Amino acid sequence: MIMNVKPMADSRILLFMTASILLIMQGCSVTPTAKTQPEQVVIPPEPTPVLIPDTPVEETVATTPAVEEQHVSNCVFHPNKGIAEVEKVEQGKWTMRFYPGDIAFVHHSEDIETSPGEEFRALRYSRTSGPCDSDYFELLGAFN
Repeated sequence: MIMNVKPMADSRILLFMTASILLIMQGCSVTPTAKTQPEQVVIPPEPTPVLIPDTPVEETVATTPAVEEQHVSNCVFHPNKGIAEVEKVEQGKWTMRFYPGDIAFVHHSEDIETSPGEEFRALRYSRTSGPCDSDYFELLGAFN
């Protein structure tokens, strides 16, 4: 009796390959994993408090006529519309506050009489570029 050896050899190779793949897979799943330690929580230090003075420091800006803008070269201003309220009146000098921004400034005028609390339409020219001196204000007229 003659046996066909070839099909038997193929099945043995197939069985061997299957068994080796199963052993490899089982070996991978049995490998112990390293236990991870919980991450330590790092608490940043608290910031140091900054002392703020009780009375705010204000800087007042004197108004200048808009003609000076033409004399300064390479200086660009941006107008901001707002309201200027008179806070204090002295001889020829009004201490005013511009809103929005709550900016104090001084306006020189000897022609017009006013009283504290009066409001004016105003423009604040703030510099946007160039070697400008500082911001300036222009009163347009009474608000009421």
